[in-house]
Amino acid sequence: MLEKLQTLYHDWMLQDEFSIQPVECMGVCEQACAIAFVSPNKHTYLFGDLPADAERVEKTATAVLDCASQYHAKPDGLLPYAKRPELLRAGAIARIPPMPPCQ
Repeated sequence: MLEKLQTLYHDWMLQDEFSIQPVECMGVCEQACAIAFVSPNKHTYLFGDLPADAERVEKTATAVLDCASQYHAKPDGLLPYAKRPELLRAGAIARIPPMPPCQ
């Protein structure tokens, strides 16, 4: 999955706005193949159970980048369920609100 995502990322129009950072563990072992969207002042999303088999990996990677484009377009990062790519609807593990501003 990571290799396919990195390949598609090279031709993605928002590659200068996002970085892909592989991590060894995201703590969701039961929901392998996980990704997260994280940005300052936006909600953080964690998705898991993404299909990464040979037949579906390209469709999954494309859905991840499509969802990342939606995330980028939203100032607060909120991704309405119905507007997410289908592959990222059922796989939502968490939506974490942004930290409140320091006072």
